[in-house]
Amino acid sequence: IHERLVGSEMCIRDRHKRLADGGAFVTEDRGSSEALQDIETLNNSLGLQHHQRLPYLYGAWKAKKEAFRWIAGTSRRQDEPREEGAPAEEGAPKNGLTEVAELLVKVLQHILEVLRTKDLQRRGQGLPARYWVIEDIDEFVQEFRVAASELAKVPWATWDFTTMYESLEHQRLIEGCTEASKEAWAFAEETWARRQGILPSEVDLCLGRAGWRTTQEVAMAEGETWFTLGTLKETLTAVLKNLYMYNGGVLKRQVGGIPMGLGCAPQLANLYGYSVESKWVDKGGDASVLRRRFIDDIIAAGVAALQPGVGIPSEEDYGMRYKLTSDNPTSLIYIGVRLFVDENNEAHTMLHDRAVDYPIRVDRYPEASTVANPAQLGGVIMGRLVAS
Repeated sequence: IHERLVGSEMCIRDRHKRLADGGAFVTEDRGSSEALQDIETLNNSLGLQHHQRLPYLYGAWKAKKEAFRWIAGTSRRQDEPREEGAPAEEGAPKNGLTEVAELLVKVLQHILEVLRTKDLQRRGQGLPARYWVIEDIDEFVQEFRVAASELAKVPWATWDFTTMYESLEHQRLIEGCTEASKEAWAFAEETWARRQGILPSEVDLCLGRAGWRTTQEVAMAEGETWFTLGTLKETLTAVLKNLYMYNGGVLKRQVGGIPMGLGCAPQLANLYGYSVESKWVDKGGDASVLRRRFIDDIIAAGVAALQPGVGIPSEEDYGMRYKLTSDNPTSLIYIGVRLFVDENNEAHTMLHDRAVDYPIRVDRYPEASTVANPAQLGGVIMGRLVAS
């Protein structure tokens, strides 16, 4: 058993440090009801259901890193009122921002898909990748295998952002996501116009859960929330202004970093990362061999892979610090996949079972109903299959 027993005292101490003023959080001098009222106003403006709860911060112990991963959770109160005859809430409890976060997951994912399509067209013309986002592990593995002979000849490195959830300025995050969304909007309207045989200036698209629609189609639709580029920026701004944690009767607001525990956090991280990486490539950054990122983990291959600011954008470009996590030239583990070069100098991949790293049985997801971010579900299922 791990020599350092992770107990409640250690968790409370570390959580207090995480929530301390001067970092990612500030103390609010008002009550939780006022905070919830602001969130309710946001939900009402989008036609979404409001849940009268605030999240709290808790730590999930990461044994390999000997540190806590801090996540926002929500609990039901025993005395919570419920309308007579209303059905019991199913699944994980929802907080005030749950509904808008679930909406943004869909909307931002549509934007990312457009940027990915645009990048695939560029790469088909022999241009370097500007879109580094990994959304499907199988797709990444296939891409690695296709380039295996070339990858076996160059250095590999993996990098991990260490301050993504702490110090990334929210205004910078909003501007980066807006820039990337503007690019996607323009490409979507150009594509739409080409299919209709009209000019892009004649197309005005909106975006909702179901995807892209013209303003004429939106005008005839009922019961759905649609965004223009302007209203999407307004919504992102409102969400980031209402990131509250309620621990021990103290109201805290997150003022820096990717939102902890918010459902759309992976999409925000990916969209912001794209805004940095695409500009870096456009300025001549070397992405000729392999550059990919899974939320906050980057893998780079090539002569400059080990050089920050040369092989990948600098910390100043990202507005976040990162650290080198592996530079083994023949074997490394990345997002649950072992990548290695054999004695014949050929590159290979295989799924890595993390359970072999521990001397005792570890079962992080013992039940099908275990709470997991939607972006993680595929990986959780795959991991359980591998472990079986």
